[in-house]
Amino acid sequence: MDLTPEMGHYAKADAIVTAPVVSFPLCESTLVRCLGCQIKRVEADKEGTLELHFSNEDVLIIYANDPQYEAYTLVIGGKEYVV
Repeated sequence: MDLTPEMGHYAKADAIVTAPVVSFPLCESTLVRCLGCQIKRVEADKEGTLELHFSNEDVLIIYANDPQYEAYTLVIGGKEYVV
């Protein structure tokens, strides 16, 4: 799976509520901690906001808050999904 986000939160699960909203791509981030981790849980709401929970207890929330613009692109099994 490939994921290209535009805007979201990233932090440990217990700190996600206070994590700042950021725009991607990031100049500097601890997002690299998720490399090699498994995605344990995925949640998506009807507006398209995506929440990924990783095996190291990090959480990535990607917002789809403007229907006129793409929020993220997923590539799964060679098929591209633009949200």
